[in-house]
Amino acid sequence: MSALRTARLSVAAFAFAATFAHAGGPLGVCNFVPVKYTGAGTVMLNYDGGGALGGRTKAQADAIVTAAASMWTNVPTATITLGRGPDLPVDVTTANYTARPAATRKARRSSTAGSR
Repeated sequence: MSALRTARLSVAAFAFAATFAHAGGPLGVCNFVPVKYTGAGTVMLNYDGGGALGGRTKAQADAIVTAAASMWTNVPTATITLGRGPDLPVDVTTANYTARPAATRKARRSSTAGSR
């Protein structure tokens, strides 16, 4: 099989497969309006307790996370709200990122106790 024929066959296969792909857009539409599912939730983000993020200060890093979270919260069909919780009690670094502080473990246990 020549390289040109292989390339043409590959393009045709991708074009055919693309007709069945449904990427992007709302999961459901009713009367040409995106469906907003019932139920809402709030996720509280706990920012790093201190230190810098690369060459950025803590305030700059917090502003980046806040801007990113607001993009998701401002989606018209979003049913989730991302809010800012208290900062973590420690500066998370490469040396301690796998260990959770006791205050974080306690907060997680109390928030999930009722869901079990």
